[in-house]
Amino acid sequence: MSALDDTGDVVVTVPQDRWLQWLAEGDLPGDPSEEAGTWDFYAGNNRSLPAHKPGARCYVVAWGRLRGYAPMVPPPRHGHRAFVREGGAVACTIPEPIKGFQGYRYRWWRREKELAFPGWATEGLPVSLRRNVEQFLFFRSRGPEWRAGLRHWALTGDTSRIQSGRMR
Repeated sequence: MSALDDTGDVVVTVPQDRWLQWLAEGDLPGDPSEEAGTWDFYAGNNRSLPAHKPGARCYVVAWGRLRGYAPMVPPPRHGHRAFVREGGAVACTIPEPIKGFQGYRYRWWRREKELAFPGWATEGLPVSLRRNVEQFLFFRSRGPEWRAGLRHWALTGDTSRIQSGRMR
Protein backbone atom coordinates (compact mmCIF):
# COMPACT_ATOMS: atom_id res chain seq x y z
CA MET A 1 0.00 0.00 0.00
CA SER A 2 0.93 3.61 -0.37
CA ALA A 3 3.28 5.08 2.15
CA LEU A 4 0.90 8.06 2.40
CA ASP A 5 -1.77 6.12 4.27
CA ASP A 6 -3.15 2.62 4.53
CA THR A 7 -6.62 3.01 2.97
CA GLY A 8 -5.69 1.15 -0.20
CA ASP A 9 -6.85 3.96 -2.53
CA VAL A 10 -6.11 2.96 -6.12
CA VAL A 11 -5.72 4.90 -9.35
CA VAL A 12 -6.82 3.53 -12.73
CA THR A 13 -6.88 4.89 -16.28
CA VAL A 14 -9.83 4.97 -18.68
CA PRO A 15 -8.46 4.56 -22.23
CA GLN A 16 -9.07 7.62 -24.40
CA ASP A 17 -11.13 5.71 -26.95
CA ARG A 18 -13.45 4.47 -24.19
CA TRP A 19 -14.12 7.79 -22.39
CA LEU A 20 -17.67 8.36 -23.67
CA GLN A 21 -18.66 4.73 -23.09
CA TRP A 22 -17.16 4.80 -19.59
CA LEU A 23 -19.18 7.94 -18.78
CA ALA A 24 -22.37 6.19 -19.90
CA GLU A 25 -21.74 3.03 -17.92
CA GLY A 26 -21.74 4.07 -14.30
CA ASP A 27 -22.71 6.64 -11.74
CA LEU A 28 -21.20 10.09 -12.25
CA PRO A 29 -20.60 12.99 -9.87
CA GLY A 30 -23.91 14.60 -9.02
CA ASP A 31 -26.07 11.58 -9.89
CA PRO A 32 -29.00 10.93 -7.54
CA SER A 33 -28.07 8.47 -4.81
CA GLU A 34 -31.32 6.52 -5.28
CA GLU A 35 -30.11 5.47 -8.74
CA ALA A 36 -26.65 4.39 -7.59
CA GLY A 37 -25.39 0.96 -8.46
CA THR A 38 -22.10 -0.86 -8.29
CA TRP A 39 -19.71 -0.97 -11.22
CA ASP A 40 -16.66 -3.08 -11.94
CA PHE A 41 -13.40 -1.62 -13.21
CA TYR A 42 -11.18 -4.32 -14.66
CA ALA A 43 -7.53 -3.40 -14.20
CA GLY A 44 -5.82 -5.68 -16.70
CA ASN A 45 -4.81 -9.27 -16.18
CA ASN A 46 -4.12 -9.05 -12.47
CA ARG A 47 -4.65 -12.41 -10.85
CA SER A 48 -5.66 -10.78 -7.60
CA LEU A 49 -6.27 -7.21 -6.61
CA PRO A 50 -5.18 -5.59 -3.37
CA ALA A 51 -7.41 -5.50 -0.34
CA HIS A 52 -8.74 -2.13 0.66
CA LYS A 53 -10.16 -0.74 3.86
CA PRO A 54 -13.52 0.99 4.38
CA GLY A 55 -13.36 4.47 2.90
CA ALA A 56 -11.01 3.45 0.08
CA ARG A 57 -11.41 5.24 -3.22
CA CYS A 58 -10.96 4.28 -6.85
CA TYR A 59 -9.49 7.34 -8.62
CA VAL A 60 -9.88 7.73 -12.38
CA VAL A 61 -7.36 9.22 -14.78
CA ALA A 62 -8.32 10.11 -18.36
CA TRP A 63 -6.95 12.42 -21.01
CA GLY A 64 -3.89 13.28 -18.90
CA ARG A 65 -5.76 14.41 -15.79
CA LEU A 66 -7.15 13.02 -12.59
CA ARG A 67 -10.94 13.26 -13.10
CA GLY A 68 -12.28 12.16 -9.72
CA TYR A 69 -13.01 9.13 -7.58
CA ALA A 70 -15.77 6.83 -6.43
CA PRO A 71 -15.95 4.91 -3.16
CA MET A 72 -14.93 1.26 -3.41
CA VAL A 73 -16.84 -1.64 -1.95
CA PRO A 74 -15.65 -5.17 -1.28
CA PRO A 75 -15.85 -7.47 -4.31
CA PRO A 76 -18.82 -9.85 -4.37
CA ARG A 77 -16.63 -12.94 -4.14
CA HIS A 78 -13.08 -13.97 -3.40
CA GLY A 79 -10.89 -13.88 -6.47
CA HIS A 80 -13.02 -11.23 -8.22
CA ARG A 81 -10.69 -9.58 -10.73
CA ALA A 82 -12.06 -6.04 -10.71
CA PHE A 83 -12.29 -3.04 -8.44
CA VAL A 84 -15.92 -2.49 -7.48
CA ARG A 85 -17.04 1.09 -7.14
CA GLU A 86 -20.39 2.50 -6.09
CA GLY A 87 -22.37 5.72 -6.33
CA GLY A 88 -21.18 8.87 -4.63
CA ALA A 89 -18.55 9.81 -7.22
CA VAL A 90 -16.71 13.07 -6.66
CA ALA A 91 -15.11 15.23 -9.36
CA CYS A 92 -11.63 16.29 -8.30
CA THR A 93 -8.13 16.68 -9.68
CA ILE A 94 -4.61 17.45 -8.58
CA PRO A 95 -2.42 20.24 -9.99
CA GLU A 96 -0.25 17.99 -12.16
CA PRO A 97 -0.67 16.08 -15.42
CA ILE A 98 -0.89 12.30 -15.19
CA LYS A 99 0.12 10.07 -18.06
CA GLY A 100 -2.23 7.13 -18.53
CA PHE A 101 -1.07 3.65 -17.59
CA GLN A 102 -2.25 0.05 -17.63
CA GLY A 103 -3.33 -1.78 -14.51
CA TYR A 104 -3.53 0.18 -11.27
CA ARG A 105 -1.34 2.17 -8.93
CA TYR A 106 -1.74 3.31 -5.39
CA ARG A 107 -2.57 6.98 -4.83
CA TRP A 108 0.74 8.89 -4.59
CA TRP A 109 -0.54 12.31 -3.49
CA ARG A 110 -2.10 13.47 -0.23
CA ARG A 111 -5.88 13.77 -0.28
CA GLU A 112 -5.51 17.36 0.94
CA LYS A 113 -4.03 18.30 -2.47
CA GLU A 114 -7.25 17.41 -4.29
CA LEU A 115 -9.14 20.28 -5.90
CA ALA A 116 -12.75 20.50 -7.08
CA PHE A 117 -12.92 19.91 -10.83
CA PRO A 118 -16.11 21.32 -12.40
CA GLY A 119 -14.84 20.60 -15.94
CA TRP A 120 -13.96 16.99 -15.14
CA ALA A 121 -15.91 15.45 -18.05
CA THR A 122 -14.66 17.65 -20.90
CA GLU A 123 -11.55 19.61 -19.99
CA GLY A 124 -8.59 18.78 -22.22
CA LEU A 125 -10.59 16.68 -24.69
CA PRO A 126 -10.37 17.22 -28.46
CA VAL A 127 -13.12 19.54 -29.72
CA SER A 128 -15.12 16.83 -31.51
CA LEU A 129 -15.13 14.53 -28.47
CA ARG A 130 -15.90 17.42 -26.12
CA ARG A 131 -19.01 18.22 -28.19
CA ASN A 132 -20.10 14.57 -28.08
CA VAL A 133 -19.59 14.44 -24.30
CA GLU A 134 -21.54 17.68 -23.81
CA GLN A 135 -24.42 16.32 -25.89
CA PHE A 136 -24.29 13.03 -24.01
CA LEU A 137 -24.38 14.84 -20.64
CA PHE A 138 -27.34 16.90 -21.82
CA PHE A 139 -29.36 13.78 -22.66
CA ARG A 140 -28.21 12.07 -19.48
CA SER A 141 -29.41 15.02 -17.40
CA ARG A 142 -32.96 14.53 -18.69
CA GLY A 143 -33.77 11.89 -16.11
CA PRO A 144 -33.51 8.29 -14.96
CA GLU A 145 -34.90 6.64 -18.10
CA TRP A 146 -32.35 8.51 -20.21
CA ARG A 147 -29.53 7.46 -17.87
CA ALA A 148 -30.78 3.87 -18.04
CA GLY A 149 -30.93 3.98 -21.85
CA LEU A 150 -27.41 5.35 -22.07
CA ARG A 151 -26.13 2.70 -19.65
CA HIS A 152 -27.78 0.05 -21.82
CA TRP A 153 -25.93 1.45 -24.84
CA ALA A 154 -22.61 1.54 -22.94
CA LEU A 155 -22.90 -2.03 -21.72
CA THR A 156 -24.32 -3.64 -24.85
CA GLY A 157 -23.62 -1.34 -27.79
CA ASP A 158 -27.35 -1.47 -28.59
CA THR A 159 -28.75 1.95 -29.52
CA SER A 160 -32.34 0.79 -30.00
CA ARG A 161 -33.46 2.42 -26.74
CA ILE A 162 -32.11 5.81 -27.86
CA GLN A 163 -32.95 7.19 -31.28
CA SER A 164 -32.48 10.71 -32.61
CA GLY A 165 -32.51 12.27 -29.16
CA ARG A 166 -35.73 10.52 -28.11
CA MET A 167 -36.24 7.65 -25.75
CA ARG A 168 -38.12 4.71 -27.21
